[in-house]
Amino acid sequence: MKKIVLVILLTLPLLFTACKKDNNSPVNPLPDSTEEIKVPNDFKWKTSKDIQLTVKGNADGMVQVLSSKGKVYWKVFITANKTASIGLTIPTYETSLQLKYQGQTVSLELTSDKLNHEFQ
Repeated sequence: MKKIVLVILLTLPLLFTACKKDNNSPVNPLPDSTEEIKVPNDFKWKTSKDIQLTVKGNADGMVQVLSSKGKVYWKVFITANKTASIGLTIPTYETSLQLKYQGQTVSLELTSDKLNHEFQ
């Protein structure tokens, strides 16, 4: 009998603590309409950016412009020792581009909207 009373006394607090109602409201609730959305004044709504790329090589050949993950954005055939200018529109999240030419792969950081590279 003592064991039954002891078991009941030990399990009773568990029942009361397990049945606690959670009253967690979301910290940032979703707005009901677009008028309620607060956007900073300096926010740029563009999802792409324009890049002007100038390349030059010492032999005729194909230049591939790739994303940092290997997606081909552009291919252009260049003539030896002549400059080729390429206008690209790329996603704003890109921070670098890869150039492939004659077995060479070069990474260019997107520090400006005008980039130049000369292959050797």
